[in-house]
Amino acid sequence: MGEDTNQPYTFEHAVAANLLSVLANPIRLAILRRITVEEWDVNALSKDLGISQSALSQHLGKLREAELVTTRRSAQQIIYSSGSFAVLSVLATLTELGLEPCKPSMDARREVAGRARKTRVAVS
Repeated sequence: MGEDTNQPYTFEHAVAANLLSVLANPIRLAILRRITVEEWDVNALSKDLGISQSALSQHLGKLREAELVTTRRSAQQIIYSSGSFAVLSVLATLTELGLEPCKPSMDARREVAGRARKTRVAVS
């Protein structure tokens, strides 16, 4: 049997639809809005979003599977970020449509400042 040439979509369409389904979740969208602005660890991100770490981990897992986030280890923490062109493009389009751009949170700024102080103390 030959290949069905009447199929209304391609593999690329299926990949795009999967990507859009991952992005269609409001919590995952909120996560991406934050981690494209700055790096976050799970603890700080769960506090900022007001969700449990286990729920956040499930969402981050789906974002990792879709290759929309990157991770790095810092001591015992895993730090998440995203520089994905696809994510940045989608967020830019959503911003043009009225979604307010995400700014670093006060908690995140305090945490980053605290880490910087700890690093300076540890190095001294």
